[in-house]
Amino acid sequence: MDKKRFYGDYDKISVDEINKAVGTILKELNMNGGSVGGFDLYRLLQVYFREVDKRDQINKFLGISGVWKG
Repeated sequence: MDKKRFYGDYDKISVDEINKAVGTILKELNMNGGSVGGFDLYRLLQVYFREVDKRDQINKFLGISGVWKG
């Protein structure tokens, strides 16, 4: 990917790009898998990036406020 994305464009990131990034995260953290025992980092990041309403809910749960909405 040559062009930087901004917050309003995050929902346009493809599932394949997200899954590839999760693979990188797993490797860097020396984790055995991203989808084991009720833990699904793949699905979490897919939802967070691609579903704006769910992202807002997750941010609210985490106490993240003042996030610009595109």
